[in-house]
Amino acid sequence: MARPEHAPSAYVPGLDGLRAICVTMVVLSHLEFGAIVPGGLGVTIFFFISGYLIIRLLMAEHDAFGAVDLPRFYGRRMLRLLPELIVLMAVLGLVLGPLLNQPLRLGALVAGLFYWTNYYVIFGAGAACDHCAVTGHLWSLAVEEHFYLLAPLAMAAAAFAPRRLLALFGAVIVGAMAWRAIAYYGLHHSELYTYSATECRMDSIGWGCLAAVLERHSAAVMSVIRRWGAAVFGLGAMLMLASLAVRDEGFRATFRYSLQGLSLLAMVLPLVAAPALSSINRVLELAPLRWMGRRSYGGYLWHYTALTLVGLALGVHGPLQNAGLHERLLAAPLALAATWLLAALSYDWVFKPAQRFKPLLEPRAAHSAPSLFGARISPLSRAELVQRMSAAPPVGAGAQLLVTMNLDHVVRLQKHAAFRAAYDRAWTVTIDGAPVWLYSKLKGFRVGRCTGSDLIADLVPALRPGLHRPFFVVSSDRVGGLLMAVLRRQGFGDDQIAFLSPAPGFDTDAAASERLCAAIRGHGATHLIFGLGAPKSEVWIDRHRHALGDLFACCVGSGPDFLVGAARRAPKALQTFGLEWAWRVAHDRNRLFRRYFIESWAFIPAILRDLAEPDGGRRSAPAPAGNP
Repeated sequence: MARPEHAPSAYVPGLDGLRAICVTMVVLSHLEFGAIVPGGLGVTIFFFISGYLIIRLLMAEHDAFGAVDLPRFYGRRMLRLLPELIVLMAVLGLVLGPLLNQPLRLGALVAGLFYWTNYYVIFGAGAACDHCAVTGHLWSLAVEEHFYLLAPLAMAAAAFAPRRLLALFGAVIVGAMAWRAIAYYGLHHSELYTYSATECRMDSIGWGCLAAVLERHSAAVMSVIRRWGAAVFGLGAMLMLASLAVRDEGFRATFRYSLQGLSLLAMVLPLVAAPALSSINRVLELAPLRWMGRRSYGGYLWHYTALTLVGLALGVHGPLQNAGLHERLLAAPLALAATWLLAALSYDWVFKPAQRFKPLLEPRAAHSAPSLFGARISPLSRAELVQRMSAAPPVGAGAQLLVTMNLDHVVRLQKHAAFRAAYDRAWTVTIDGAPVWLYSKLKGFRVGRCTGSDLIADLVPALRPGLHRPFFVVSSDRVGGLLMAVLRRQGFGDDQIAFLSPAPGFDTDAAASERLCAAIRGHGATHLIFGLGAPKSEVWIDRHRHALGDLFACCVGSGPDFLVGAARRAPKALQTFGLEWAWRVAHDRNRLFRRYFIESWAFIPAILRDLAEPDGGRRSAPAPAGNP
């Protein structure tokens, strides 16, 4: 199956700008401006963003392939983080150390490369050498790396089930907060321990993880976020200011991080999802901030080296942060410029060349997705598909087409090029027809049936007012009116639902097609449900996939008619034994007799071709990222 032409992007607008601001905060804080620029908060925001983004990536990989390829995931993390870190250590140990008489101690080198610096600092292993190369800031990378090691294992143990994930990250948040309180008040550990130990700071990452799960799986929460985004963001900002205003040492060593995590949850989710905050996003997406954000990892790694070099250039004796206020004010812009210069060099000379190996570590399915008649079949159950389609459609991906393969489709795929192209570009293919399902069982595939009628019967009740905007293309105004009545009973307003019953031949009429596209776009549809026949439904959606906006598109035939009672579906007993086709022929002989008793014989040579060329003559490939 071909990879979708416009796969959904993992890029989240605004976060690069936040990263740029965070590194700037850290640099200024390490110039002893921490009283007015909270560098520790910059690290906390970094933790939150890391948890949020990594959990999104892990959930996306699991959705696409049914599992997370752990060796490849760990390989991608190492490829992202280690090359620039290794070069930093090499420069500190082999160049700057001898030149500046700032030796890199073996313990600091080992702790940095093996992500143990936080405990190296906590236990004071490097405290005896106040003129050695500075690597203490690598403590936060150790916390993040420990998270990268544990997160996919914990999510796999939770089977990636949304409720279990919410419970998992909730337990991390509460557990870390409780342990900090015990460690500080009960065991009298230092604030350094509660600030930098992995077990004490994992909740700062956990809040970001929780945000990612809520964004993907909690339609109710995201509906509130989208509607009241400015108010939620404002509440988060007030909580953040409160966390900075309270100066009690016990609070700052324990509950400060919990309050900041909650405030970031309340600020970041509206920032990425609420239209009311688009102006803030536009600022964070300014080209200079995006440029710095992409190089923020290098900026964090190299900023102490930048401080050292600027101090030397200004003739400051000793650490720059110990200089007078005048020298530090003069050094601040120079230190920031040097930080971003070193970050740019690291990005261009180290990061980019290393990423040439990334294709070798891209996620792929443990086994190729089942292939029938050249189409990759989704391994997800009907319930899992409904859950996927209850989330927001991928941004920038256009129409995500779902098709349900039956015997008639198989026959038409052999001779209808445009229909075949629609299947090749489809987001998801399920097995609808009983003969196709039985053939898949004979091939040894463990894939269930997911008929269009069953899918629509489960999907429509899952749609939620304020979050979804369905648009139906149906066989008659009567069916459309009945659908509107069903959705009104679910709480939808008339401005949130729409339907159209197009005239015959609309699919070959350019003007009619443009009017239909404009109606769907104008409605801001999140779900497009076609209740017309094949192959015109699938071909039309595929042909106009980039003109419809970002939405899920389902071609379900008579599904809407069955749902509202405008047509009678076969009794359950016939459905169970795969005899629904006989019921339909009995009730619509003129239209279906030829399909099932004459044209359907082409199914046999199609099977023979599929057995001879299991991929339909296409080169085998892993299931694409856009197709579960």
